[in-house]
Amino acid sequence: MSASSRQTQTVKGQRSFSFLRPDVLMLWAKLLLACVPAAIVGLFFDDLIEKHFYNPLPVALALIIVGLLFIIVEQSLKGKHPRILTLNEMSWSLALIIGLFQVLAAVFPGVSRSGATILGALIFGVSRKVASEFTFLLALPVMLGASLLKLLRLNYQPQAIETVILLVACLSAFIVSILTMRFLISYVQKHDFKAFAYYRIALGVLVLVLFTFM
Repeated sequence: MSASSRQTQTVKGQRSFSFLRPDVLMLWAKLLLACVPAAIVGLFFDDLIEKHFYNPLPVALALIIVGLLFIIVEQSLKGKHPRILTLNEMSWSLALIIGLFQVLAAVFPGVSRSGATILGALIFGVSRKVASEFTFLLALPVMLGASLLKLLRLNYQPQAIETVILLVACLSAFIVSILTMRFLISYVQKHDFKAFAYYRIALGVLVLVLFTFM
């Protein structure tokens, strides 16, 4: 089947989207599998990670290193056609591999969860559009799980007004995330990630300079 045929089928499938469709349920199962590695790391090593890696130097280095990796990957992908053009083509093993890339963001602040997962997907032949879509969907269970974990560790006692504020904040963040990802998906259909890479490198250098001379 040609790439255009698969993409056409994907568009038609989106029109008849249903959470009860077997392929949709399968996709969410793969997303949950991809969450497992980061969930294990966060559950057992969250305090240790915050103690040793949440300071300017590791963050700056992570920004720069991931930016350089994006440039290297983009250069290596020149002239190559992605093997995976739809979300339904994502295999169980690939979903788990992308989840392992997400662990980098869980351990090293500044890596960027979306950057790590998109980078991993690109390396293994996923198109930019599908890599961005998978990363966006993957963020939903990840953010929910991380928020619940933080609340449990803070021994959060629900109060009426605080609960309303929390829900409004979560809803606002969710809406902004959707709008941002829509823009990102539209952008990556016509551009590569080099601009994002240069931004990360510049920001990493700025952080290093500021915290070296302050």
